[in-house]
Amino acid sequence: MKTPNPRSVRELIDQYFSLQWCRENVVAPLRIIQTPDTEDDCLLIAIGNYAYLGTIGDFIKKRLADAGSSSQFIEKPPEVIQRLIDEASEQKLITDESQSLQFNKESILDVLRDTDAADSANEYDYDFDDSDEQIINEEMHDLENEILGTKIQQAAAKILINSARLGVSDIHIEPKQEEYKVRVRRDGVMQSYVSMPRTAGIKLTACLKNMAQMDIAERRASQDGKIRRTFEGSRMEFRCATVQGKYGEMLVMRFLNCDENMLNLDLLVTDHHCLETLRYFTNLFHGFIIFTGPTGSGKSTTIASALRELDSGEQKIVTAEDPIEYDLGGNIQQFPVLRAKGQTFVKLLRIFLRQDPDIILIGETRNPETAQSCLDAAETGHLVFTTM
Repeated sequence: MKTPNPRSVRELIDQYFSLQWCRENVVAPLRIIQTPDTEDDCLLIAIGNYAYLGTIGDFIKKRLADAGSSSQFIEKPPEVIQRLIDEASEQKLITDESQSLQFNKESILDVLRDTDAADSANEYDYDFDDSDEQIINEEMHDLENEILGTKIQQAAAKILINSARLGVSDIHIEPKQEEYKVRVRRDGVMQSYVSMPRTAGIKLTACLKNMAQMDIAERRASQDGKIRRTFEGSRMEFRCATVQGKYGEMLVMRFLNCDENMLNLDLLVTDHHCLETLRYFTNLFHGFIIFTGPTGSGKSTTIASALRELDSGEQKIVTAEDPIEYDLGGNIQQFPVLRAKGQTFVKLLRIFLRQDPDIILIGETRNPETAQSCLDAAETGHLVFTTM
């Protein structure tokens, strides 16, 4: 049997599954084959152990049936499948194949090249003068303004728009010794996006910091902020955090999907059995429900959707979050963790229990004390949500 092409395997993974799911279940789609029994496409899938089909077989068949395909399985050693997935993960995820996007990666690179070319005559570490700061500090509420603004504003806006459209959960702008790299996380997996000269990278970081209402002159102390913009009538929010590294300032942005229609369990959970099981537990009168998964897997979005669904006006719902990501609206009361003032998850939970709540969200359980407090609350007649 010929060796599968890593890029083809990657394309099949992205089309039907996800890298994270394939790693966890030791599954790798190999290629499309034709079978004499049917004229439909048949996906040949390598699986680490046929015994796994008892738990994931129905899911795979349904996923392929919804796409108009069938499946055929072949058993391969788990280490072979993991190597296939590793090779596939190195293939670029964000490509220009999506022709429907107005701003593809090449257009971003063109803008960054133009930005760097303007400074090619002068080799210096970029610093903002008053004129640059005045241009970038304009109050802008719609990304259309950035698209029509300076070159670096155009690049920043296009990166944000592309990331939102492509389902990216996090954007990482990372300084290297000779360049800056932009990497993104999609389906829980980090991917290379674009690389740029240091001059352009410093400008891009400063522009995004300014959009997040951070101090662009402060490069050594860590900062937090949030970019709030609208584009084509939709709200976009990015939670931003900076930290000083060996070669410069690293900026990480978490995309918060503010589309109210997306905070819907029917859209998030496509497996009917899983959806019914989730709703059964979230409609209990008391208990302790823990959402787990890697970074960017959708824990916060799933909880936000569940809480909005439960907010019928007949229950008191309170949340402790670090930080507050979604504006849940309705009758839900949200509270931030403020460690500088001693307002931790545990302290907020103790306060909540004196406020007659029905449902409590503790954003994250990070230590035994928080876990014990959540259990105590669940045992005294409250429904408690948390993540790990």
